[in-house]
Amino acid sequence: MVNPLSVLRAFVVNPLSVLRAFVVNPLSVLRAFVVNSLSVLRAFVVNPLSVLRAFVVQSYLLSPVP
Repeated sequence: MVNPLSVLRAFVVNPLSVLRAFVVNPLSVLRAFVVNSLSVLRAFVVNPLSVLRAFVVQSYLLSPVP
């Protein structure tokens, strides 16, 4: 499965390769995104606290230190 954050990071690092992959095979990119979104939603339904905790931890790690 594809992580949306890794896709965004790859797009920032190398937008042409991501765009080329999307142009060459848009269905696989969209399918991977939909499958990943569904797995995140399913994990949230099964265990919302762990998903929220992971989100808070990730937000804390990504936030600039004051």
